[in-house]
Amino acid sequence: MKVLLLIICTVAAGSRLSAQDYPAASAQRTSDVSDARFEIVQSPLSRSFTFRIDRYTGTVWQLTRIEKELWRWEETPLPDAPSVSSPSRARFQLHVSGLSQSQTILVDTESGKSWQFTKFNQTYPRQKGRDGYGWEVLQVGSDVK
Repeated sequence: MKVLLLIICTVAAGSRLSAQDYPAASAQRTSDVSDARFEIVQSPLSRSFTFRIDRYTGTVWQLTRIEKELWRWEETPLPDAPSVSSPSRARFQLHVSGLSQSQTILVDTESGKSWQFTKFNQTYPRQKGRDGYGWEVLQVGSDVK
């Protein structure tokens, strides 16, 4: 009887720990159909990768802590950004990976041009108060040097 009770408890405990009970990390990106101009997207990896995007112009801000419980949106510089005069519709999409911050990508859905959110390098010097991240143009195929 004790053996049967032990087996039942083991099976019951094991079923509570199944992989289905844990949500898999998923990519977060702006929606395809919304006409909203602004949207907030957060990486499931870290709240430090929380972004506000203007889907009409491609401007992206990162949520940044400036004091213990005080936060602000800081604009992230976008090199070679297209000039969007009189924006009237959503044109940009932000993909935030659930696997790695280096897979955070902004895409201009009109031209296909893309930027990767990455650590600053010599091209984009560190700015006071920043974690050292910014956008770099993603090269396409034969453009890669």
